[in-house]
Amino acid sequence: MSPRGQEQSQTACSVDVRLKCFYTNANNVLGKMPDLRERTKSYDIVGIVETWANTCSHIGNAELALDGFNMLRLDRNRMKGGGLLLYINENSKSSLCTELMTGTSQESL
Repeated sequence: MSPRGQEQSQTACSVDVRLKCFYTNANNVLGKMPDLRERTKSYDIVGIVETWANTCSHIGNAELALDGFNMLRLDRNRMKGGGLLLYINENSKSSLCTELMTGTSQESL
């Protein structure tokens, strides 16, 4: 009851959102792309570390693309190894938070 003696109606809205995520250390992703494409079809978010993809190896975005996903890519260009790929289902709303990409962390997306 409200202070004036009237009932207040409250409407609660809950949304049950579940994201299915896949994470792996690829240790060089390029030769594993066919398997990765097959295994990740049912996921919402796919995170891959140690991609070893960089501009020196001339690996283009098309070679790393997954159908149905938007791709975020961060290469380590100064030395061998490293690299990140983050795939977000194209039906999901996402944005890149660049504030997290500065500081002492070597690689972050």
